Amino acid sequence: MENIISNRFLYALASAVNGDNVYKKASFLASMLNKKVSTDLINLNDDGTISKGLNSRPFDDEGVLTRRKKIIDKGVLTSFLYDTYTATKAKTTSTGNASRGYDDTPHIGILNFYMENGETTLEQMIKGIKSGLLITDLMGFGINWVTGDFSQMAEGIWIENGELTYPVDEVTLAGTLFDLLAKVEQVGDDLVFRGPVACPSLKISEMVIGGK
Repeated sequence: MENIISNRFLYALASAVNGDNVYKKASFLASMLNKKVSTDLINLNDDGTISKGLNSRPFDDEGVLTRRKKIIDKGVLTSFLYDTYTATKAKTTSTGNASRGYDDTPHIGILNFYMENGETTLEQMIKGIKSGLLITDLMGFGINWVTGDFSQMAEGIWIENGELTYPVDEVTLAGTLFDLLAKVEQVGDDLVFRGPVACPSLKISEMVIGGK
């Protein structure tokens, strides 16, 4: 997956680690705190202190200091995100993730939510694939953070013996976020922030693809 595609799955993970969704059991990660949820290659953070970060700020909208939180540490889920209200219900402390507009009450929001870079270029990933698909676009809203299931239309370029060959469209990409995280084989070195969520390119060892 190119980085502009992989970050779409990260948006679903951001909702899955939202403390309010976790408290309501409306997250596929609700019972997974301090458990293995991915390969060791995955390191996921939420950080309000990144210099010139798009969502950086010294404190959240309840006045709680922001900081760097490790959400997934070498594959282990280590934290959820909370504002003061939800943290009190969950008998924990705020993570500095309260967000609000001018006319509403605080809710949990992400700051700079990102997966850490790996050491492999996208070109190196492609060279190492005997037969596979470089996913360049996804269509639809078929990612469910409550169940962890996803099913989306995809487009891309077919890979044979490490070479890009011909375009592929009108295929369906399906699976679960658990499976996707468990089958990350390589993490790219191309992390780019285009918004509050960012993810490098990912090489997934196996996924279900259907279509003509």
